[in-house]
Amino acid sequence: PSPARRRRAAVVLVAVGLPGAGKSTFYERHLASRRVARCCQDVLKRREKVEAAVAAALRRGDDAYVDRTNYDAAQRAHWIKIARRHGTLCVALRFAADPVVCSARCASRRRHEGGLDSR
Repeated sequence: PSPARRRRAAVVLVAVGLPGAGKSTFYERHLASRRVARCCQDVLKRREKVEAAVAAALRRGDDAYVDRTNYDAAQRAHWIKIARRHGTLCVALRFAADPVVCSARCASRRRHEGGLDSR
């Protein structure tokens, strides 16, 4: 393809925030309709499965959205390492919702995909 039509390199987007901060909602509202793979630990249950999903998305040329708390540098280091291995950028998206608001959102959840609701 011509340089103007060449697709940019895929990106790893790492959501950072408490449960109930809006990470999954952000994905649904802004990224679900785009070529972005949601790699969610609530659904996949284990970090290793999320890592594999991120790597698979990058191999396909898709962006990857890491939907988990990623609360400290050690948690985020996994995604940086995978991005570097694939020669791409890793960007953190910080969701800074008030903890009281997050707690109320979690308490009002019904049928959360990861079973993290108030059932």
